[in-house]
Amino acid sequence: MRLIPALLTLTLLSACAAPGGSVQPYRPVPGQGRYIYPENQRPQPMEVTPLEDMCGARLYQNLRGQNIGGVHVAVIAGDKRIIKPAEVEIDPDDFIPEYQPTPPLVDVTDLLAGQPLYTSQIRTGVYRGQLGPERPDRLTLELDSEGYIEIVECR
Repeated sequence: MRLIPALLTLTLLSACAAPGGSVQPYRPVPGQGRYIYPENQRPQPMEVTPLEDMCGARLYQNLRGQNIGGVHVAVIAGDKRIIKPAEVEIDPDDFIPEYQPTPPLVDVTDLLAGQPLYTSQIRTGVYRGQLGPERPDRLTLELDSEGYIEIVECR
């Protein structure tokens, strides 16, 4: 009686074996088991900062039209330069108001990156031609006569 289940088991096992007594190797279907990245998760190349905007002036264009007193300039990263018209001591009554010349002098304040405190300074005006070399990595804020920011650019 014990011999019958053993013979039955051997018979069933022999039916599962491949002909010739060897086991065929597993051959996967092409593409099976490989993870396919979703298109929205594929890495994208980083945007390169254009050479004409090395100081990040396009990030600060929203400052145009604001008064310089309401801008915390020390928080802006990098070197900065603030240019505003200098006061010229000319009696305005000597001229016709419509023909008053704009002052040719400007007051320039250079602020260095990483400088925690800016001291007050007393400077006389300089002519625009005497501003010194232009640097593409320095943010320049130009003000009007009332202190509102008109131009934000790298120079």
